[in-house]
Amino acid sequence: TTALGGKASVRSLLAPAQTGDPNFALNLVQFTAGAAETKHANAGAGEFLWVVSGGGNLKVGAEDFAFATGQAVHVPADQPHAATFKKDETTTVVQVFSPAPAPLPAMGASRPEIKP
Repeated sequence: TTALGGKASVRSLLAPAQTGDPNFALNLVQFTAGAAETKHANAGAGEFLWVVSGGGNLKVGAEDFAFATGQAVHVPADQPHAATFKKDETTTVVQVFSPAPAPLPAMGASRPEIKP
C-alpha cells in the first residue's frame, strides 16, 4: 500500500485479521528520501518504531529530536506527532501499533490531521 501521496509504502506483516489478536499490528514502512508526515495523533494506540535504515527528525508533543538507524522510538497513544525524513536516503522502519487501531492508520491512511 502506498501512503503520503506516494512518498511511503506500507507492508502489513501482522494484523488483527490475520492473528485474531486486536492488541497489536506490525508493519514495514519505507519512506522516500525527503518525505514528511504531517502532525497527527493515533487515537487510542501507542506507536513503536525501530529504524532499520535512514533517519530524520520527529516531533512528539513539544519534544523535537533526530532519529537514526538502529534506534527505537515510542509515541504514546493520542500524542500529536510529525516526522521529516532524510533528504538523501530512503528510511525504513518496523512499526508496531498497540492496540491495533481500527481502521489501521498505516502512515497517513484514515486518521485526522491536527492543525497547528
